[in-house]
Amino acid sequence: MPTIIAAVLLSLVAIVGGAAAPASAAEPVAFSVDDFSGKSMGDLTLVAPTANSCQPSHGNTIQQNPGNLQIFINTHLDASCDLGSIQLKWTAPVAVNIEQGGADRIAFQYAYAVPDESGVASAGIRLEDINGLVATGGGMPINGGSLGGTIQALYVQADPNGPRAIDFPQHFDKKHVKSVTLEIAATKNDNQPIQLALRGIAENVALPGNLPPVIHAEDTYVFPVDTPTEVSFTATGTPFPSVALVGVATWLDVGSAAGSSETKVTLSGTPADYADFTINFTASVPNEDDAKQDIRIVVPSPVDVDYTSTTAELDEEGPVVLGTASATPAAGIIGAVSGLPAGTALAMDGTDVVLTGAPTESGTFQISAIVGHDWATQSFERTLVVGEAPELAAVDSAVVARGAAIAQIDLSATGYPAPMFSSTDLPPGLSLSSAGALTGTPTTNGDYAVTFTATNVMGEDSQQNVIITVGNGPVLAAIDDVNLERGFEISRIALPDSGFPSSVLTTSELPDGLSLTDLRAIEGTPTTNGITTVTVTATNDLGLDEKTFKVTVGDAPVLERIANAQVVHGEPIDPISAQASGFPTPTFISTALPVGLTLSADGVIEGTPTATGLSLVTVTATNVFGSEEQTFEIEVGDPPVLTLPSAVEIVAFGAYVLGDVVSDADAVVTATGLPDGIAVVTDADGVRVSGTATLPDGVNELTGTAEISAVSDFGSDATSFEWAVVRHEAPVVTLPTEMRLTVGDDVDLSIAATGLPAPTVTLEDLPPGLTWVPGESGGSIVGSPTAAGSFTANVIAVNGVGGDVRVPVTFVVGQPVITLSLSGASMKPGDSLEVSGSGFVPGDTVAFWLHSEPVLVATGTADALGVLRVSVVIPQDTPAGDHTLVAVAATGATGSAPLTVIAVSTTLTPGSTAESAAQGGASVPTASAPVADTLSSTGGETYQFMAVALIALALGASLQVVRRRHS
Repeated sequence: MPTIIAAVLLSLVAIVGGAAAPASAAEPVAFSVDDFSGKSMGDLTLVAPTANSCQPSHGNTIQQNPGNLQIFINTHLDASCDLGSIQLKWTAPVAVNIEQGGADRIAFQYAYAVPDESGVASAGIRLEDINGLVATGGGMPINGGSLGGTIQALYVQADPNGPRAIDFPQHFDKKHVKSVTLEIAATKNDNQPIQLALRGIAENVALPGNLPPVIHAEDTYVFPVDTPTEVSFTATGTPFPSVALVGVATWLDVGSAAGSSETKVTLSGTPADYADFTINFTASVPNEDDAKQDIRIVVPSPVDVDYTSTTAELDEEGPVVLGTASATPAAGIIGAVSGLPAGTALAMDGTDVVLTGAPTESGTFQISAIVGHDWATQSFERTLVVGEAPELAAVDSAVVARGAAIAQIDLSATGYPAPMFSSTDLPPGLSLSSAGALTGTPTTNGDYAVTFTATNVMGEDSQQNVIITVGNGPVLAAIDDVNLERGFEISRIALPDSGFPSSVLTTSELPDGLSLTDLRAIEGTPTTNGITTVTVTATNDLGLDEKTFKVTVGDAPVLERIANAQVVHGEPIDPISAQASGFPTPTFISTALPVGLTLSADGVIEGTPTATGLSLVTVTATNVFGSEEQTFEIEVGDPPVLTLPSAVEIVAFGAYVLGDVVSDADAVVTATGLPDGIAVVTDADGVRVSGTATLPDGVNELTGTAEISAVSDFGSDATSFEWAVVRHEAPVVTLPTEMRLTVGDDVDLSIAATGLPAPTVTLEDLPPGLTWVPGESGGSIVGSPTAAGSFTANVIAVNGVGGDVRVPVTFVVGQPVITLSLSGASMKPGDSLEVSGSGFVPGDTVAFWLHSEPVLVATGTADALGVLRVSVVIPQDTPAGDHTLVAVAATGATGSAPLTVIAVSTTLTPGSTAESAAQGGASVPTASAPVADTLSSTGGETYQFMAVALIALALGASLQVVRRRHS
């Protein structure tokens, strides 16, 4: 405490300077601590310094005199102190009221101060109330001299430039100040101490203080029901307090007893009902503030617990009533509570047990608490679900394809407990599980207003209203290509499509003047020719479809006039072009074009006409917007073609006509160099070179060259030919009527004919082996006859004069004479006979037969001289007798020679070999009986035998091959 004042005084000393103003007369509102004549607020003490203390300083003294107090302040200090100071403390036995009599300051008067210097010292003050609060003030100057002055400590700063007021802390009790301390300080002075004398102020000296009343009672007194009970309490003060009680129940008796400084109050009674009420107790002491206390009287009851809510909502500010706790006095929460959700507390609201705050976590909580009052308790156990009202996450409207299983749509929602999901008005084929899975295959197109609901036990359900569209992708109908005439408003081009929901139609760039309208059609008036490929796209949420078609904007054709034309048959024509305007570019067709000509699609007539004639041709130019035609003539003609032999022979003195010498009868034909009597003639029968040519006597032939030309509308032709004017005589042939030849003769017979011109001679039906070799005015018969007989041939002479001359001639062809020579006239069977023959046709094949029973015994071929030699073996079985060896040529000639076969007389035994057989080189069959000794009949040549012989001769080697195969 001294240290605090010292700090104040140090600051006071620091601002003291110069002479102080004389003290003013004492104000009647000043509070006087001591009059130094027997009245004071309490005992005065000189505060003793502590060791090494400078405030207060050592060596200070005071002297109490009647009416004043002398003060000696030691300023001869050691080096550690800068100030010398003294502290005078007045302590009241109880307390004083420094505002008594309306005082607004504390004042001290001093009679003198030594040394006689202005501002010789400075005073400060320290006040302490009965509650221990401290107020300080300072900066009050003391001036030296015999005039004295007043030290004043103001309660409130009146003049900003005047003395500073006391600094009272908040709640400082000015009516109950326990002590006042005055401190006077001076600067260090080793030569002289500070002396001054305080004198009393007779006015408003502190009176002895009363003690304010103090109540000494419990806050609560308990009276058990139906139980006699007595309690007491006191109120102290000086003098003893008077007491008053308000709100006392009728069953409660009140008694009081007063002492010197205390009043005792007694309450007694037997309550019949539970109660909880307050008595207002007041204790009073004169000139002091009353003491008041509300004393609670409790007749306690047991605690009755009941339960209500089981849920609370997450982040939802309470209170939530969990139950009730009914009691007298009202029940409260006693002690710690366990199991509370974070962010909450348990409290009482009347009889309600409430959850306050906002739960910050969800879950299920087991809350455990004790409820009641100080005299009875009860357990409060509650299972609480802190939940969150369901909040269904946003569900987007959806477009799904009819007939296709949808991709599962999972609904989600916040909330605790976990929400369950339901729906209304789902499209047919779809279903929603309670866990929020939307699945299925929609079956029916449409827009379905679906309500999804998330539900739990907390709060209201959460709903989302969405549209689920069941549909199918658009399908555009096929769009035909269209042709639109420029400048004419078109009929609407509809663009129908199927699909749900309705599609959005777009098109690629349309022809100028056309547009896609809200009627889902293309309308307008096209303005520019052209072909535009338009793509129409129909789009909805389930897909798109595209169709492409062509729009042709154009004009109908206008065909220019086509001139008539003449073209040459058989020659490529100069192209004839048909010209037409219009769009698209017209194509051209024609009728009645000459054969060989064609019209191209772009209007060009080309080709090579293959037939003559006049054609009335119609050409039509056509495009999709119409057609126009032109009719004109094309005449196809041949240029005149002269058809003349390179040379002609004109028979003198006979009518001569060379007709149709030119292809075009209308052509103009001229000629030069023709023989006399011959000219070009044109008439209804055509164009001819005709007339009668003449020859001078003795002249058989004249020759020359004629030049001829022809000109027509289709061209011209020119040629030349050689002519000869000749005399004519019929052919004459002179021949014998019969000619005799022999087979195999070499023939070379010339035949001649006369006539003008020299005739051509031919022969018909010559004998086999002969041929006709033509020659000048005749020819030759050459060759060698190969067959005997009579043959009539015709000699034909032709020279163009008159008819053919036919002269018959007979050729009689005889066989040659065949001569055979045998190496022996008589032979035995098995003998070898050498045969030679002559007179054969060279190269002729000859067969040799042994008669009478014809047996082929040899063959051969005549050499170049007609001679043939062969060896013949007489067959073993040839009977004895006269026989004939016959040679038959393939040409038919024959020859023969007699032959006698002699019988063999030898008898053969088994195992032996006949000599003749050995000689013949062939095996001879054995016989067990002798050969007959009579000759066999020779027999005669039969026609059957001759036929066989001729066939054999004709086949020649072929028969020989056959025989080899069978040998």
